Amino acid sequence: MPDNASVRHPDPRERLRLRISRAATLLFLTGGTAATSGDRIAEEAGLSTRTIWRHFRNKESCAEPIALRGLDWELNTLRSWPPGTPLDAHIISEAAHFAPDQHDHFLRDFSLSARLVHLTRHEPALRIAWLMACDHAERELTAVLADRAGLPAHTPHLRVNAAAGAAALRILHERRSADPALRAGRDTPSAHASCTAAVLARVICPCPPDSTARPRP
Repeated sequence: MPDNASVRHPDPRERLRLRISRAATLLFLTGGTAATSGDRIAEEAGLSTRTIWRHFRNKESCAEPIALRGLDWELNTLRSWPPGTPLDAHIISEAAHFAPDQHDHFLRDFSLSARLVHLTRHEPALRIAWLMACDHAERELTAVLADRAGLPAHTPHLRVNAAAGAAALRILHERRSADPALRAGRDTPSAHASCTAAVLARVICPCPPDSTARPRP
């Protein structure tokens, strides 16, 4: 299996947004949201304040790329889900091929995301960043399911499935964020594959039982 099948590689613009997001998230974690300004984020990231506001609408939104980074493994695993393969089996297979030593940068972001998600329990302003990431996950899931089912993305059944899948991911990550090992960087997304597979396989179904649509090859 190609090494990049389970972890996304950001494009140049997204790498810059991630750079800003890492700096902002670390500041939020150490000093809180109220004590963190756009100027301070810019200083920490080694960029101009103008650059910060060119990429983000406010300081709290700077946390969104790191929040979404925590969902990357599951989203990419769902994107690579082959027709004819049960979802739970596919997730377990992807986990078996995940090599932590090849994904140092991603795992640091994964740990940082877990710490951020944990912080949102006490920082309501930052919870918006996490919920925006989950909304993005729902849109990604809608596209994946629509492609598999050969149906329009606005099909109600698909949207309900995508919403259920995104909600499941949100709950799983919020529960895991309470684990000190994950926040300390001593954990990987693939370590939770069995639980992820069991939950997602119950809530995601590309086609309704009476559908005549055929999944695309």
